[in-house]
Amino acid sequence: MIAVVLGHNYTSRLGMIRAVGSAGCQVDVFATFINKPKNKKSQIDFYSKYVNSYECFSIKDPEIIIKRLIEKYDKKKFVFLLPTDDFCASLIDSHLDCLKDSFIIPNIDNKQGEINRLMDKDYQKALANLVGLPTAKGWTVKIDDGHYSIPGDIEYPCFTKPQISLKGGKGEFMQICNDENELDIVLRNISKKAKNCPMLIEQYIPIEKEYATLGVRNGNLFILPYMLHLKEQGHGNHRGVALSGDIIPIEQFRSIEEKIHLLMDKIGFTGLFDVDLYEHNNIIYFNELNLRFGASGYAVTRMGVNLPFEYIHSFTPEELHLTRQTREDDVKTYLNEKVNFDSYINGFISLEKYKQQQQPDITFIQSREDKKPYFIFTIWTYYMRLKRIITKKSRT
Repeated sequence: MIAVVLGHNYTSRLGMIRAVGSAGCQVDVFATFINKPKNKKSQIDFYSKYVNSYECFSIKDPEIIIKRLIEKYDKKKFVFLLPTDDFCASLIDSHLDCLKDSFIIPNIDNKQGEINRLMDKDYQKALANLVGLPTAKGWTVKIDDGHYSIPGDIEYPCFTKPQISLKGGKGEFMQICNDENELDIVLRNISKKAKNCPMLIEQYIPIEKEYATLGVRNGNLFILPYMLHLKEQGHGNHRGVALSGDIIPIEQFRSIEEKIHLLMDKIGFTGLFDVDLYEHNNIIYFNELNLRFGASGYAVTRMGVNLPFEYIHSFTPEELHLTRQTREDDVKTYLNEKVNFDSYINGFISLEKYKQQQQPDITFIQSREDKKPYFIFTIWTYYMRLKRIITKKSRT
């Protein structure tokens, strides 16, 4: 049984590698980059003891990725494609018809293009409303070749975000606007960088708490074991990405669990997913649905619920004897070391704050069972810190 882990972020890939590798799968990695590195040994997850093979690809040549998948796994059984980001989820969904006879792939009703269609956040919100999940009021602004028109009924303050994540990033795409003039400035700047990016303009609701919950669905199988309370997020390019937080048993959010179960049944999705939510005035709002497994999923794995294993196990014969873990029900803390270090090295937090963060129950890179990735990460962070000190001294 082969698990092919596809993705751009090494922390997300590493979490998936460890989840399926510790369950007994052969793990092959298809790492994607904007600019393909010269040496795959520069990647932290390359050093995981669970990695069987490791290949690097540029997202500028998506057809090469598909061609290589077909070439490498022709006539093999039980080959699972496990995307860890939106690009890879979109890519394999766009080629579902030519891949589905050779691979087991996340899908919606086994129809090509349906996952891509569901990446539209406005469409997601409409479905969430149907199952009783509250959402912020929203308006769509289409940017067509750099041109756009602002609807006259937008309520201020408002919040901007890409309607489809793949067509726009975070950072400057996500802004609070107090009036039409501020919104126009934001849209004008966005239109220069993304000439055909539809924007979702939402009613601004002050966020008191942010959450994410990760799950798996395959027919009658539905597991949603924990709620992750995001206590601190990253900065800069990591804005909106979990840096640290608490892992809480889903039993404390039973109503939300039931509604998400209804939502996933209505969608007809098969695969791993995560749902982002936020709280204001004791109301938990739906933010967005991601039809893939990101970095925070490893926190759930470390709590004893290996969702990638459960997904794979649902397709495979019992005699393959994959390994289950024992679930823990205490509230625990987690930390994404990569996001924490990037926040420090880019000047968003002090060295003291960076060190204070380093005492969680669960970490995404450090692991007693798979030590080498953290050893390489430590060397890399030491080099980057030394480089920063030298640069500072040269400027004084």
